[in-house]
Amino acid sequence: MSGIVGMVSRSIKSDTACLKGALNLIQHRGPGGRKIISGNWGMLGVNALRVTSEQPAIIGAHEEMDVYLAIDGTILNSSNIRDRLASSGEASQSDDPVDVILHAYGERGIEAVRDIIGHVCLAIIDTGRGKLFLVRDRFGARPLYYCYSNGAVYFASEIKAILASNPAPPEVNNEALVDYLTFQYSLDEKTLFSGIKKVQPGCYVEWDYGSAGAPITKRYWQLDFTADFNHTERYFIEKTRRLIEQSVQLNLSGVEYLGVYLSGGLDSSTVTSFAARLKPQQHFQTFCGKYIESKAYDESEYARIVAESVGSIHREIVITADELPDLIKEIVFLMDEPQAGPGVFGQYIVAREAAKHVKVALSGEGGDEVFLGYAKYLIAYLEECIRGAIFETANHRKFVVTLQSIVGSLPLLKSYTGMLQSFWQEGLFNPKENRYFDLCNRIRDIDGLVAPDVFDIDYDVQEVFLSRFTADGLQSHVNMMSRFDILTGLQGVLQVDDRTSMAHGIENRTPLMDHRLVQLVASVPPKMKFLGGQQKYLLRKAIKGIVPKEILARKDKMGFPVPINEWFAGPLRDFVHDLLLSKSSRERGIFTEKGVSELLKPRTPYGRSLWGALNLELWFQTFIDKKQNL
Repeated sequence: MSGIVGMVSRSIKSDTACLKGALNLIQHRGPGGRKIISGNWGMLGVNALRVTSEQPAIIGAHEEMDVYLAIDGTILNSSNIRDRLASSGEASQSDDPVDVILHAYGERGIEAVRDIIGHVCLAIIDTGRGKLFLVRDRFGARPLYYCYSNGAVYFASEIKAILASNPAPPEVNNEALVDYLTFQYSLDEKTLFSGIKKVQPGCYVEWDYGSAGAPITKRYWQLDFTADFNHTERYFIEKTRRLIEQSVQLNLSGVEYLGVYLSGGLDSSTVTSFAARLKPQQHFQTFCGKYIESKAYDESEYARIVAESVGSIHREIVITADELPDLIKEIVFLMDEPQAGPGVFGQYIVAREAAKHVKVALSGEGGDEVFLGYAKYLIAYLEECIRGAIFETANHRKFVVTLQSIVGSLPLLKSYTGMLQSFWQEGLFNPKENRYFDLCNRIRDIDGLVAPDVFDIDYDVQEVFLSRFTADGLQSHVNMMSRFDILTGLQGVLQVDDRTSMAHGIENRTPLMDHRLVQLVASVPPKMKFLGGQQKYLLRKAIKGIVPKEILARKDKMGFPVPINEWFAGPLRDFVHDLLLSKSSRERGIFTEKGVSELLKPRTPYGRSLWGALNLELWFQTFIDKKQNL
């Protein structure tokens, strides 16, 4: 792991003092070392995180080709790439991943990135050809941003480093703001900062800095949802189990002190159980966050069951509201963009404790999107089943499940009755793509809170959503939902994992996001992987006998819920009131004073709407009002 900062330009002179200042802002990404390279092409700097006893190479150069390379993340298969290079005559001089990738680039050019397995971003400056490449891993586990301004490209692992390097003052991207208020994340390459873009997952940005053209984005990997009808369910179950095992094994390589974020849910329990089987002699540690406000927010008993079954050193971290007023400002700064999910606070606290004991932590992120674990998938299909039953259109070609077959899965929706009531108030039986927009749309949660003129711009967020949702001509509704979430919402989930871990010098690894595993699941026929509307049907079958039976039998997975209602009604009420009704917030015109006042009334179900407003206002104060010293 590391933090990358760089600038490539046709005309702007390198300013290494400015680069050092930008690297200081993301020192948390790599407190183990620093290196800077500069030339008439620009400058490149890296902070490195030490996860083993040996100091990693964090930046490198292929002198014969005049190529410079910086890596943020871990290339898990560098030894395999090195062996292939040796067999083809392009031998690497060392086992270090930087040297290996430089030689792979020398052999195949940018096509070499297709061979990389891992959570990694690359910056490649090919001065011989006058090219800059910014490469992001297939699912966006590691962040990478860039800005094209005045004939220069500024890039960094975190936006704040670009703000420090680029003299242009930060401005709001209004389209991204509408995205955020609608989905609680921004679509495509947009960020909330005008002119600053994120390199999209599975893509690289290419810039010919010897010409007058702007950078262009190219895709090097695409998830294929073409259904494989040539294999049996048993084949997919056994191959899923084998690929999970291989991925966990790969993610354990080079790890001296291992930790796992263990919530007690299916995904983190899967990662923990496989890690224990593969490292039976290595005592590793598991970390579970818990809230003590009520049983509804505490699933630590399930985490203890898993920890006891594998014999890990288990640590439970109690999360309270006491630190939130001070830490939320720091978290907003670390995240670069507001996170509407309050779980980010708990993850920050758990990672802080984990950092006292380990340098690498595994997590189960991605399992919900890949194996179909979200309740919204079941809700969407429930409506389609009702439609099919009423209009007598249900058949195996149109629906994955029928109303009769889905009945056994419906008790999972007990805690979502409020959401169902709201969802079915209007739009029932509209086209399924429009209904999924309604499921993803958070506007109803903030009705009356946001000033109407915020949305009065020449940008139709629903139209953009629909074009992305229906892309590639997928016929399966469940595949359309999974694909959209993997390409969009998952980035926000992985961003929280990355930032909360890196804030404390921990490298987070996500074995369930191995692209070979994800591609296999994408190819499973929808009727097979969503049988009877069962969430994570394929995963449950694959891990039977490996994960404790109590975890497999659970029907009350909470998804790390936060007692935000209790906090806002109690210890945080004055803090939120003062912030959202402050003079600066009122003058900003994003939120209506009436809407905020209504939300702050006692016994109001605050939920994510108030948390989202709190984060957005703090983001404005931190980055736009320049309250934070960048």
